[in-house]
Amino acid sequence: MLDVPDEGEPVEPVYSPERFLVCKLGRKFLVPAADIEWLQASGNYVNLRIREHDYPSRSTIAGIESKLDPRRFACVHRSYIVNLDLVASIEPLDTGDAPCTEGPDHAAVQQPLPGRIAGQGGRP
Repeated sequence: MLDVPDEGEPVEPVYSPERFLVCKLGRKFLVPAADIEWLQASGNYVNLRIREHDYPSRSTIAGIESKLDPRRFACVHRSYIVNLDLVASIEPLDTGDAPCTEGPDHAAVQQPLPGRIAGQGGRP
């Protein structure tokens, strides 16, 4: 029979890398997680948007999301994760979508976005 879980900090620390290794044009770069503007799922890849350039990473959006700091990044659509420090505004539309500005260029995201940004709720 299982015992009641212990209180307190997790036994294994949650790993949130400060930098990601990305490749482009045959070169490899280490980019700080804080420099990532947004991430977009693209088939078997995730495009990391950094300083107006896209860097593909062979990973899933869920795999990368699990490594990102949830206080800094939020999944705002099944295909997008945004850096919350860079979101300037959210405009709810009658359709239920809510385009972000200063995040993915006019990416329509699903509601209820404000609850997700506040740390409530899970993946869209």
